[in-house]
Amino acid sequence: MDDYALSQAEFRSEPGLWGKCVRVLRHWRSRQSFRDLRHASNYQLRDIGLTRDDVERLGKLPLSVDAAWEAEAIRFRRSHGNESA
Repeated sequence: MDDYALSQAEFRSEPGLWGKCVRVLRHWRSRQSFRDLRHASNYQLRDIGLTRDDVERLGKLPLSVDAAWEAEAIRFRRSHGNESA
């Protein structure tokens, strides 16, 4: 688990202005996926561990926040019994 956390930290910490541009672009592309999820059925959303409200909230996050990372955090909290995601 420590190796995974370290690799994620390195992946998310590109230095300088170029790194910020790359992150914003990556986050923008991830938003495109959430636009597709708006058309998914409630059954499909439940199958991946999200609700329609989650998808709407994730779609409204600023580009400085990785919506895919936040979606994983929501799914992780729910799968471990903390429903207050």
